[in-house]
Amino acid sequence: MSEVELGERLRAVEDELAIRRTQARYAAFADAKYSPLRRRVDDKAMMDAAVEQAACFTAQARWDGGVFGGTMIGRDALAKWFAAPPWNFAMHYYVAPQIKIADNAADTRWRLWQVGHRAGEADPLLLAAITQQRFVRQADGEWLIDGMRFEQVQTFPLPPSGFPPVFPTTEIS
Repeated sequence: MSEVELGERLRAVEDELAIRRTQARYAAFADAKYSPLRRRVDDKAMMDAAVEQAACFTAQARWDGGVFGGTMIGRDALAKWFAAPPWNFAMHYYVAPQIKIADNAADTRWRLWQVGHRAGEADPLLLAAITQQRFVRQADGEWLIDGMRFEQVQTFPLPPSGFPPVFPTTEIS
């Protein structure tokens, strides 16, 4: 293998890892809007998390939630939407990514599992979906989401006892 081929392979691996990090950051800030007691955080913490969540997107990104939230265009619209979620609690798990990179863009497909409790509903639920996303490499090398579409959204009600009791958290150092 030539040095050029090795460099191309290394860049492909680094690009995929950067895309995965952006997706993980998006999910982490989506979850940061809820406390360990499974409640929404205060307004300032909510807005801070929403702004950081929206920062995972390009300035002109399109977010198409379909029946789950409609369509938002632009980082500012996304931050506003993320700051007023339809959930009292949610935890996101994006798994089994399929990532196809071509130059400075990537098309991805993720499976989403989300445990949540929608505002105004009595029981928790499990949400399953597929997300199609377009990532774009920025001038500084960072990969941001330029488009996100939710497909095959399914919800499964959990029994009222579906959430286990809340246990105290401990810090890991």
